Amino acid sequence: MSIRQYNTELGLLVDKVVKVYLDKDKFFVGQLKGVSDDSNLILINAKNEKNKSYPKLFIRSMYYN
Repeated sequence: MSIRQYNTELGLLVDKVVKVYLDKDKFFVGQLKGVSDDSNLILINAKNEKNKSYPKLFIRSMYYN
């Protein structure tokens, strides 16, 4: 997949609810609001695997799978 195709597909996920795994058992589910050039993520209205709520999360690319 080319970079252009990748960016197009990623852009389609903005404003959608996504699930981001930090490892096998830890994850966040929330609305994707932004992605940086380095693939860092911004989620809003997120919850973790224990159902704890977070109004806004910044997840660095080095922390998710």
